[in-house]
Amino acid sequence: MCIELNYSNSKINNLNYQNIVMKESLLSSIELVHSNILKEVSIALENSETEEEFKNYFLGNIFVNNIKNISNSQIQNTTIRIPSKIIYDSSGLITFQIESTFKQDNYTKKYRANVEINTDLNFFNTSDEIENKFETLGINNLNKFTDTYDKTINYEKENNLESENKTDKILDSNNETINNDKNIENDKVEIEDENNIKIKNIDPSSIVTVYDYKEI
Repeated sequence: MCIELNYSNSKINNLNYQNIVMKESLLSSIELVHSNILKEVSIALENSETEEEFKNYFLGNIFVNNIKNISNSQIQNTTIRIPSKIIYDSSGLITFQIESTFKQDNYTKKYRANVEINTDLNFFNTSDEIENKFETLGINNLNKFTDTYDKTINYEKENNLESENKTDKILDSNNETINNDKNIENDKVEIEDENNIKIKNIDPSSIVTVYDYKEI
């Protein structure tokens, strides 16, 4: 009777230990996939110029294969799969699931977690912002030219200057406008670069959420 009881206790202890090992392996593997996702998001941010490019990066097989790869870790007897289709909704959220499976001898355990990636990074709003700033710069310079032109005409009327002098002054104003147009283009490039840097500097962890870890 004592022998049977000891055997039973030993078996229970072994099972408890095995459950702990499996759980640790499964949770560690999901955390590793989370890390892989952050790396992929960083790559997508660096190489995307539009929201569409950024979104499409996560809808291909390369992304899926990269995040499932845990071969460089010390985690054993554990495999990763994406059990369902990656979904992109109108709000800009990409959602999918991670499924981790541990198998060793007669022991099997599975864990699943949900993933969200927010692709609504205002790529298009940034473009609109650039155009608005560009238009504002153009209007300001147009107003400046108009003011200069009007002041030149009024000044020459008041002082009865010759028509030739008028033409020269207007030409000078035109040259100033051309220079202002060049400045507008330079300002537009600077604005584009500034907004591009903002997008590139987004922290991947701020737009990636892994949640609802559970055994299945």
